[in-house]
Amino acid sequence: MGKLTPAQRMAVAGRIAAVTVIGQKDVVWTATDFGDVPEGDVKIEELAGGTELAGGEPFEVDVAAVDEVIHTGLFTSRGVNRLGWAHQTYAEFLAAWHLSQLEVTTEQALDLIMQLGKPLVRPVRLEKL
Repeated sequence: MGKLTPAQRMAVAGRIAAVTVIGQKDVVWTATDFGDVPEGDVKIEELAGGTELAGGEPFEVDVAAVDEVIHTGLFTSRGVNRLGWAHQTYAEFLAAWHLSQLEVTTEQALDLIMQLGKPLVRPVRLEKL
């Protein structure tokens, strides 16, 4: 079952979605990086770190938390050591939900989207802008 509560899983899924959608990353790389990670992938270690909020309470997002979420029905295999969203709408909804939880304004969201020339790869946590 895992160690995260449903609210914590949602928060971590939202973080992963924000990184993959806004950062234009297609897949989560699940193995050690030996220099063979495809350019369109984000490593689990890049998704971990810092805190998220669930039920108003902060919790640490470590590699185990990210691993727990990417091994749910939200993700499917994209080959060896690679997992991607089971459906693009999951990613899009969760990314939008995550930004709303951070109370990002429409203007701030548009500014973030317009900066895609330099993809967001290590969000740790998108602090209120």
